[in-house]
Amino acid sequence: MISFFYQDEEYSDDLTNAISKICLQIFQDYNKNLNYSNYILVSNEELLEINRTHLHHDYYTDIITFNYSDIVNGVEAEMYISINNVADNSVLFSVAPQLELVRVCIHGSLHVCGFDDVTDSDKSEMQSLENEYIKLLDYDMFHVEHSIFKK
Repeated sequence: MISFFYQDEEYSDDLTNAISKICLQIFQDYNKNLNYSNYILVSNEELLEINRTHLHHDYYTDIITFNYSDIVNGVEAEMYISINNVADNSVLFSVAPQLELVRVCIHGSLHVCGFDDVTDSDKSEMQSLENEYIKLLDYDMFHVEHSIFKK
């Protein structure tokens, strides 16, 4: 089961359904047994606090992923995503905020599947995989200028 959690805004069903479909495909492609995967949108400051407390890193990031499963191929994951970084990166990379959110969710799902982005080679591999999964999207939902949230 894939779920989305957020504090202040409401997501478009089309967006959450698109993300769910792609992330389910990722877990299936890497033979992961999905129990749950929660995508939790938080502020930059909340994500920084999680980074400090749980990973002992003192820097901002766009996503932090935890897989709590005791089973080798199991997925019981929580992915904390900075909505501020998603919005900022969408401007920086000149993409729709919805598309940037999809990319970050794919990135976190790949982490759960065992991919890392420590080295330049790791980063390149993950970026290539992100791009492959993004190609599965129905791009019609990104043609209209709007927030990643319902109004």
